Amino acid sequence: MTSTLLRLPLNRRLVKSLVLGIFIGLLGLGCSALPLIERLELDLGLAALFHLRGARAPPDEVAIVSISGASSRLLGLPNDPQAWPRSLHGRLVSNLTDKGARMIAFDIILDQPRRGREDRAFARAMRAADNVVLFEYLQLSKQQLVGPDSDTAMSAVSPDISIEQRIPPIPTFARAAAAVAPFPLPEVRAKVSQVWLFKPGAGDAATLPVVALLEYARPYYRAFVAAITNTWRAMERGAELPALPGGNDGATIQAQALRALFRAHPRLVLARANMAWIRKPAALCSRCYTRTFGAIPASSTFTAHRTASPQCRTTKH
Repeated sequence: MTSTLLRLPLNRRLVKSLVLGIFIGLLGLGCSALPLIERLELDLGLAALFHLRGARAPPDEVAIVSISGASSRLLGLPNDPQAWPRSLHGRLVSNLTDKGARMIAFDIILDQPRRGREDRAFARAMRAADNVVLFEYLQLSKQQLVGPDSDTAMSAVSPDISIEQRIPPIPTFARAAAAVAPFPLPEVRAKVSQVWLFKPGAGDAATLPVVALLEYARPYYRAFVAAITNTWRAMERGAELPALPGGNDGATIQAQALRALFRAHPRLVLARANMAWIRKPAALCSRCYTRTFGAIPASSTFTAHRTASPQCRTTKH
């Protein structure tokens, strides 16, 4: 009798705890869907986590060559990057390659031809380096839907559609570069904490960070494919692995194929422990590489990882 009386209050407390936990979980889930809460989580929560982690020295493998007013004055050039001689970009590519740069990414618009000799000098340097990724501009336009009679606008029924057109560099540069990719950024007020890895409005194109990562890790791409193949054979006995691009097919094609594979077979992402090949001098971890292409299908953005792999030297995961 005594033991029964003791169990009753215990069971009531357990039920109350479960109900309270479920209520708090549902409340948090509902609040997380509100734009204000999401903005606070990004502005305060993410910043607090990075503050608690502390500052880290930039990796030795990354260098930023900025175009600023100071560099304009130092070189005696106009404070307008579009007015700079493109042969100067060619000299930069040659110097960086001579100093051991494995990948060089330009985040400037190169969609208009200039003086032929200047453009040819830049193109020659890119072909010789074979490691340059160029920026592809995205131009947004709105198109009004028209009714069956071609005169009546359908705006009252359906909103205008937005079209993103990819504006590549001039053909001389596009052919000379190792790859070309867009780099759209969200329209935010103060800081950027998320970027698109694949841009849905631009044909699901792989963006500059993804293409640059693949280009940087080009020497290890074949080993990465071999690791995927071994993992596949262990997981899917008897099933045929979908064909993957070769090492010389270009980073853009590789990115699309890898993303399609990881989205169709998410278990490969969970099995990334088999991909220890990336612990070579590429200074990247398998988590960085596979998370890039194995993102959750419902999300097209990537938020910086909150914890770092001890083997990886990237500043923000």
